[in-house]
Amino acid sequence: MTLSFRPIAAMLLGIVAMWSQETKSLSPEGTWNGYMDGNPAIALNVHREGDGFAGAVTFFVVTAGAEPVREVKPMRRLAFKSNSLRFVISGPAGDDVEFTFRMQHEDLGQLYRGSDTTESIELKRKSVK
Repeated sequence: MTLSFRPIAAMLLGIVAMWSQETKSLSPEGTWNGYMDGNPAIALNVHREGDGFAGAVTFFVVTAGAEPVREVKPMRRLAFKSNSLRFVISGPAGDDVEFTFRMQHEDLGQLYRGSDTTESIELKRKSVK
């Protein structure tokens, strides 16, 4: 009886390839859109700047009977680690509001406000800049 190592080697290469894809660091660069009730609610625009990242958040503010108004806020104090982008924007009262964007895979993530991880909005990558 002859034992062939080819199937075993192919299986091991497949496992290593899957593991390397799951553990590779993702990049938050691009435009990420979030929707509520089928309407645009938020967009993150992230790009590289030097050794880090920069960007802006666009909120689509909806009031009854009116067209949505875009409110753009620059991101500050951006930090990207372990597929999570943390940043701060200026809130309505001028206070700092912290956000964390956790990438689940290269085109999907969740945006959380502050340290609250119970509520989030799903963001999908529209494009890479």
